[in-house]
Amino acid sequence: MEILDEIYKQLKQEDRIKECFYVTDLGVCPRKVIMDFGDYKKKPLTNAERLMFHKAESDHREMATLLNYSNRYSIMKQEMSINDGLPEMWHGRLDCLVYDLQLNEMFPVDWKGTRSLKYQVELPKANHVLQVKCYIWALYQMNYPVNKGKLIYTDRTGSYDGMEFEVDGDIRELSPLMQVYEVAYRIYEQDKTLPNMLPRIIKQIKDEYYLIPDWQCGYCKYQGLSCKPNMSKNKIAEIKDNKLVMRKGYEEYEKHITSKKVEEDDFITFCNQGV
Repeated sequence: MEILDEIYKQLKQEDRIKECFYVTDLGVCPRKVIMDFGDYKKKPLTNAERLMFHKAESDHREMATLLNYSNRYSIMKQEMSINDGLPEMWHGRLDCLVYDLQLNEMFPVDWKGTRSLKYQVELPKANHVLQVKCYIWALYQMNYPVNKGKLIYTDRTGSYDGMEFEVDGDIRELSPLMQVYEVAYRIYEQDKTLPNMLPRIIKQIKDEYYLIPDWQCGYCKYQGLSCKPNMSKNKIAEIKDNKLVMRKGYEEYEKHITSKKVEEDDFITFCNQGV
């Protein structure tokens, strides 16, 4: 493992305490984002994970280079800082700014590597859309005439074609969402109070309904150490003879099911309750 050990050594980065918010924080669990500002116990990245992230960055640069060879698109900038277009506490870096020679317009492109393309119904993820909207807003503040963006998913396993989504320039939800994190940070600075943990969500599996952990909890580096969310999966209801039958103790969730609201409540509403 001598050669691999040397490679992993180059990938090692000092795990610093965060000093600002990043665009990639948008839509992420507020508790996790605020904990990044403190010295909380968490799982370190494995060598395999560090190598995967490094490869993803290299793949994104290569895809931008290939796109630049086309007759229609031109790469204006890569890995572009957008700090000048963001509020004081926020930082961000754009994968690339692309110019469409055919439509005579420019737009930001955000590349995402994923192993979830087989679950295509779950894409695009809401937090990824928020990030692209923030790139659009920041670029506009920096006097770039942009009103849309592109979100492109590539499959890390090599088993599926990529997926491309256009993101509109409606940025009305950005400011209130950013304020959620900023308020949470001010509260944390005052007395070290952390935002609430993400609640479990309701998921329908055939004729049964379950309370399951939010997907973010399963990937969180604080999970099980500094943060211990409820990771159990509980059956709360089922459909029998075309009627909804609630299990004892879970009657409070009936209104969410009968209103067909089986996903997590609006993220901003939850965050405001959490702080």
